[in-house]
Amino acid sequence: MPDGTGPDSLWNRVVAIVERREDDEDPLGWGYVRSLTQYTDHETRDPFAGLVDLLRRLGVVTGDDSTTVAVTALGRWSLTQAQTGRPRTVTLDMPADAVVEVLADHVHRGTDPWPAARRWLEYRHPADAARELLTAAASLSAAARIGAGDVTDSLGDQALAIWQTVAHLPNLGAHARVSLTALADEEPPITPADAHWLAVEFATAALDGTGPDEALTVLFDRLPGEDLEARMNMAAGLDHPDAARVTAAIQHSWTRAPSRRSTRSTSSRWD
Repeated sequence: MPDGTGPDSLWNRVVAIVERREDDEDPLGWGYVRSLTQYTDHETRDPFAGLVDLLRRLGVVTGDDSTTVAVTALGRWSLTQAQTGRPRTVTLDMPADAVVEVLADHVHRGTDPWPAARRWLEYRHPADAARELLTAAASLSAAARIGAGDVTDSLGDQALAIWQTVAHLPNLGAHARVSLTALADEEPPITPADAHWLAVEFATAALDGTGPDEALTVLFDRLPGEDLEARMNMAAGLDHPDAARVTAAIQHSWTRAPSRRSTRSTSSRWD
């Protein structure tokens, strides 16, 4: 059965979202608006008539214009497939803990978290909102902390005061000190202890995103040591909540891949 044509129908909900993005002057939405409005019927002034005709030929809608269009089962299936694996959208009414989960998803995917949170911040006092994000992310996950930190750093001069107020929170100290170093010349340089802790932090985010191979790359690049074993021993001994999980996951992955192990020292306990 096709989707209905009422205001709550799938088609009209999609149109409403696109039009709202245009009204908000959201640069992320302009591409979608242009894609829709290029199909305007200039005789009837229906902005979506041409698109309806195209989609009807594909079998994803029925109807002749935007007043009679209805999404078919094939259309709903196509929409589901297109949305599979895409990050959730941050809505203006989302609480901070839900927003940081979306930011973490962007970190896992290697995409910039700032655009996802920009409008959410604009409808609040940016400094207070960023502080909420950092507080919510503190005990959630490494990727959440990285994402919330990136968003905070994007606030420019306002970020200095924000980082100073959350530096005492568990798992945010190293993030705060690094950002404060970059923002204020009088701050001391990053210490080796913070650099090593953040290496495990970013390795954790990599593990939860692309997997153990990327996590190993992060640790190998960011930690000192003569070989892989030295780096893994250092990582395992750091006071990071995920140190044991990261090193165990890397060990498990590499012990299951003989071709990789052959490139390392046979004396390593990671074989």
